[in-house]
Amino acid sequence: ALVLVMAVRMIEDPSLHRTQISFLQQMIKLVEASLAQRHISLIEEDRGVSAKVIRFAEQVHGHLFLDQTAADIAKLTRDLLDSERVTVELYPGGARKVLAVSNVDEPNRRAQLLQAQRLILDYVRDRNVPVVLDRTVARQLVSDPVLQDAATAYFAAASFEAFLAAPIRKDDKIIGVILAEFSDSPRAQQHSTMLSDLARIASTSVTNAIEYEAIPFRRTLHAAAKLWRAPIST
Repeated sequence: ALVLVMAVRMIEDPSLHRTQISFLQQMIKLVEASLAQRHISLIEEDRGVSAKVIRFAEQVHGHLFLDQTAADIAKLTRDLLDSERVTVELYPGGARKVLAVSNVDEPNRRAQLLQAQRLILDYVRDRNVPVVLDRTVARQLVSDPVLQDAATAYFAAASFEAFLAAPIRKDDKIIGVILAEFSDSPRAQQHSTMLSDLARIASTSVTNAIEYEAIPFRRTLHAAAKLWRAPIST
């Protein structure tokens, strides 16, 4: 629009040609400087996120057992997503479940909230789909009454405004679920893609821990090896 206005005015008054060309050049320089600064800030922001994701992968991959892996996934996911609390549930096989929570709640509140969280965790595990919900959207899920009932029960028990849930997959099998809770909905929407990426990264660590624990007497041998390396410190 600015270029068109200048072109029309230069046709009407050719004497303004040099002045307006100079003004246009200054405007272009300002736009270029603004774009360059924006580009640099985006690079720095992406570099910071990438460094955190790399640190997440390194720390989670360093564990051998499921309880340690689940605890670190919960804590690091909470820090990366800037959420209030993250719950991780892993399914190594059979009826066994490994549960880890990034924050410790009061015992009476924790038992009540876990029942509501159970509905969300089971839904994501059974349907094999990620879920992004807040209080407003939860009332409008007419097409999915199962999820609507689970979300209604969750928001009635929890004080959070939104949550993200993503499955941890190994091929077509669900080996875990990550549930991140937020006090405001925009922050949850902003980090929905990153949670799926973290779940994909965590799948390798969870698979390795499941296979490692499947070896007979692996925990006993691991404890004996630690005693052998440092017998005096224990």
